Amino acid sequence: MKNSIAIKKIETREDLMLWANAINNNPMSISEKCDFQDIWGHSDRKTIDRLFIEANGSRSLIICSVHNVMAYDEVEHLLKTWATDKANKIINAELETLTADHIKKYNEVVRQENTLKEGKRAIYRKIASLNDRQARMDRQKTELLKRLEECRQETRSAKQEIKEYREKAAKYDAIKQALT
Repeated sequence: MKNSIAIKKIETREDLMLWANAINNNPMSISEKCDFQDIWGHSDRKTIDRLFIEANGSRSLIICSVHNVMAYDEVEHLLKTWATDKANKIINAELETLTADHIKKYNEVVRQENTLKEGKRAIYRKIASLNDRQARMDRQKTELLKRLEECRQETRSAKQEIKEYREKAAKYDAIKQALT
């Protein structure tokens, strides 16, 4: 066998490249093709998928080799695995960006909410202060109205007394004049 290789299964990147290069170097017999299929079949699927994803620059050679030896389903599976990995990396990167933006916006909302709460507290304190001031002014007003009413009573009493004294003075003057 001219295309024979010394590995029994693909476990490393070097194994995968050795397998792919051996397939693409020379034409092979059906027996050799079966040997390469056996190596592929004895290898762990997840390991092959991982190695293919990591095979930057060598994917074309690997795809060509798989196409030459294996069924097209294997080529399709590898391309699907690689595309899925690529899409997941893009999605995860975008998710990280969105998450960072979300966290930033959330923190800004929390900051604004705290500012708003502080503003509300200040307004409520001012309202309470104004309510206290209004209550004091209402008490003062009540006291002043009471005092005004007392002053009006005293004024009426004083006017009544003045009227009475004037009447008495007029009577006194009339008696005095009558006696003189």
